Amino acid sequence: MALGQDVIKQIEIDAKFEVSEIRSIFKHWEAFPPNEKQSKEIVLILEQINSLQQILGVEKTKNLLQVEFYKYFLDNPILNAQTSLQVTPALLSNLKIKLKRNSILYTTFAKGIFEKSITEFAPYLKDNYLNNYLSYKSTQGDIVRGNKLKRSLKYLAPWLTIAYQKTPEEFNQQLTLFTYQYFKRLEQIINIYKIHLPKKDNKNFSPWFMGITPTLKTKMLKEKKQIKKDDGIRTIEERKKESQKAKDFIKDIDVEDLDPAREKIDEMIKSM
Repeated sequence: MALGQDVIKQIEIDAKFEVSEIRSIFKHWEAFPPNEKQSKEIVLILEQINSLQQILGVEKTKNLLQVEFYKYFLDNPILNAQTSLQVTPALLSNLKIKLKRNSILYTTFAKGIFEKSITEFAPYLKDNYLNNYLSYKSTQGDIVRGNKLKRSLKYLAPWLTIAYQKTPEEFNQQLTLFTYQYFKRLEQIINIYKIHLPKKDNKNFSPWFMGITPTLKTKMLKEKKQIKKDDGIRTIEERKKESQKAKDFIKDIDVEDLDPAREKIDEMIKSM
């Protein structure tokens, strides 16, 4: 069996899987799939997500996937490398026009991010606050409102800039890269959990992502090992740095903190 971008299409999602963000990503991939190398890596990560349920349990794994999606949406290398445009009523108006004219060209996933980034600024268009918020500091209410706007500008202005500067196809492709990087981030977290936490006797465990046969998994693992070999051997110093980084990261992980994940997500979105 030939492996490539089509490997993603072989994956089926269990009907009981409730993380809508990942379902939306799979739908996005139907039109704008990751490249061949990325697709193979993602499939192996999906297999790891399946097994993560035996470490964290079903609900905590779902919460982790969702929390990490929004955290990565608000803070990722794509945005950090972006020089943002100034968000003004005129820019928002132009973006609305662009989205309306080209709506059919965006995937549902891309359109949702585009629309969310625009509508977040709707409350600040009243009384021309978006243009003049720096001068509204006479009351505590103005300070709170101004701080909320600053957070929105920090996290969403980069997305608006990308949406403004890129064609619909380019924006879709940018989001494909974002989804790949999101799964790579999950891989890092999962590997740390696997090292430091034991598996549970989870009788309710069943894989969410199906179609990853042993033969398929073996082929991709062999290719992944070959890629690592071709990339060269890491120095002892590099290995020490990676080990220390993992130790530092595990200090910040608290499995029990995943229980109120949905509340945290709501708070995160509201306080952006």
